[in-house]
Amino acid sequence: MGYARQGEYGKAAAMLYKPAPEDAWDEPLLLDNDEMAQVADMLRRRPVAAYKITDLEFRTAIDNEVKCVYSSAESSAMAYTLTFRPMNYLGGWRLCLWNGGGE
Repeated sequence: MGYARQGEYGKAAAMLYKPAPEDAWDEPLLLDNDEMAQVADMLRRRPVAAYKITDLEFRTAIDNEVKCVYSSAESSAMAYTLTFRPMNYLGGWRLCLWNGGGE
């Protein structure tokens, strides 16, 4: 969120992963170029003015949830929520963007 707040949307998107589609226990995959462009575009449309972490739930290496609420510079009265899914793979954390699909 720090990169997004500074307007470095590409760097913010490049930090994100997604769970492996075949098996959630496999190494999470970096977002592909199209997915990174979508995330960067979403952040560009709603620039981050301020943010806070509202919920942290760590259950297992792959079943975790972090909610981040942020306000946009365009509309400080509206709040947006991003949900992340931190996954631990071989002792290293990967920050996955939660798509709500229950993967």
